[in-house]
Amino acid sequence: MVVPILDESRQSWAPAEVADDYRAIEERMMIEQGVERGLYELRDLTKGERVFGGKTFYTMDYVIDDRKGLQRASLCLLFPRPEGNEHFILLHYSETIPALSMLLKSYRREFEAVLASLTVTE
Repeated sequence: MVVPILDESRQSWAPAEVADDYRAIEERMMIEQGVERGLYELRDLTKGERVFGGKTFYTMDYVIDDRKGLQRASLCLLFPRPEGNEHFILLHYSETIPALSMLLKSYRREFEAVLASLTVTE
């Protein structure tokens, strides 16, 4: 998904700053809309940077436990340029594990291969 950076002042920010801002908003929304309402627990939330195919992705990994199962998920943000971005690319990966069962097959490696193969053009 292409996410526009609507605030022109943020367009001059470094990708890491825009990513930090976006991930903070996402975290706050999950807490307000899920955790505080008792719909789920948010666990193991980590934010960082990972390189796939020579491209830097700003990541946020987390686990949601809604008592019916677990959802392991990752947000990956990719910026077209090192500065002056009007948008960024958001990729989301998740795998759901029903309660009292095991994940039979993870497709995380395939997702990471897709990240490595992406080409961003303007």
